[in-house]
Amino acid sequence: MEKIIEADQMRSGYQDLAAKGLMTYEELGEKLRQLDEARKTAERKLIELKERQKRIRILKKDKAELIKSFKNSVPEVLDNLPPEERYRIYKMLRLKVVVGADESIEISGAFRDHLSIGNFEPTSQSWPSPAKTPSRP
Repeated sequence: MEKIIEADQMRSGYQDLAAKGLMTYEELGEKLRQLDEARKTAERKLIELKERQKRIRILKKDKAELIKSFKNSVPEVLDNLPPEERYRIYKMLRLKVVVGADESIEISGAFRDHLSIGNFEPTSQSWPSPAKTPSRP
């Protein structure tokens, strides 16, 4: 948008110079053709940017809807996976779980929010057995 405004201001300035006789009409014509080309390029890029922003909004909306639709089914799916597959998914999510001395748990990874849980009591179903969990590479 700044380029479009700048081109319009320069057009006016060139016309003023030509009106004062400081620039020939041939020079003015060339400068105006250059400005028109620059303006058209800026307008084209502005349209492309608006289309890209629209596409990003649609993708974000689709992402939110997809997450919402799978929110309740994912725990069941994860519970039914063998530990190796569950580990692979956790790795893809860059899941990191830190258990504090006070038994608080901090969870981070490739998801939006950082989770902190105080005094969490894991059940045998919540966490795979250490013997079945594959070692980290």
